[in-house]
Amino acid sequence: MLLDEATRSGARTVVADTKAHNTAALTALRRNGAQIITSQDTVEVHAALMPNEMPPPPPTANL
Repeated sequence: MLLDEATRSGARTVVADTKAHNTAALTALRRNGAQIITSQDTVEVHAALMPNEMPPPPPTANL
């Protein structure tokens, strides 16, 4: 739901951070298409979620 709203709002990437031992979060992120990138310096995992098909950005207001 959050990713759908972000996409409708024009977001192109959503980044989530979790710990390497949080298997439930990692499973959910992978299931939703996350590209998991682990850091060599920390145990944090960065997951960039990028939808396959992006809608056009929302129109901007003319001020």
